Amino acid sequence: ENLGKNFVEVISLSKFNRDNIDGYVRCDGQKIIDRLIQQGKGGIVLSAHFGNWELLAHYFAIKGYKVNVIARRVRMEYFENFLDGIRKKHGVNILYRDALAKDVVKLLKNNEFVGIMPDQDMDSVSGVFVDFFARPAYTPNGPALLNLLTGVPVIPGFIVRNGLGHEIVIEEPLKFSSTGDRDRDVLENTQICANVIEGYIRRFPEQWVWFHERWKTRP
Repeated sequence: ENLGKNFVEVISLSKFNRDNIDGYVRCDGQKIIDRLIQQGKGGIVLSAHFGNWELLAHYFAIKGYKVNVIARRVRMEYFENFLDGIRKKHGVNILYRDALAKDVVKLLKNNEFVGIMPDQDMDSVSGVFVDFFARPAYTPNGPALLNLLTGVPVIPGFIVRNGLGHEIVIEEPLKFSSTGDRDRDVLENTQICANVIEGYIRRFPEQWVWFHERWKTRP
């Protein structure tokens, strides 16, 4: 049901602008993002394929923020071209998963935001096994690695479907482990990210993409 609503909303994204977006989306925590920008830090936004995640990026782009999202290509070329047109109109920059790490780091150092959704089993990208719903799950470790490389904070950012509208929740930066042991820190901090995502799914289970084979890769 959530995916069906997402599809209808996504094909209508072009109608949104600064004058009408607030009538459809409420944002809690935007001051956190503004504070990070003022501090010159930018941010790594931890999110998931949850709620209408496409709308989450468009909301901030419409508001004038520099928004970049790491994503994989849509299998349907026609739909991807359609999406790309709307993304360009609103200013959402998509970084496909084959993007160079140095390009992502450059964006972060330029005080921009990069959204990452490490809630799917993607064995083609760097990851580690962490507990997810009490089962070992291969999880992309991008947020933890980028934080280690740049010192840029990781902030949870989720969009929750709420009746006829949506609520965006931006949280304070996560408190990551920093022991000096690179592998240990990446593992522990990826577990922290997984715990955050699991928490949202437990609260709103109907808004996550359960059909994805989340545990297909085995330890």
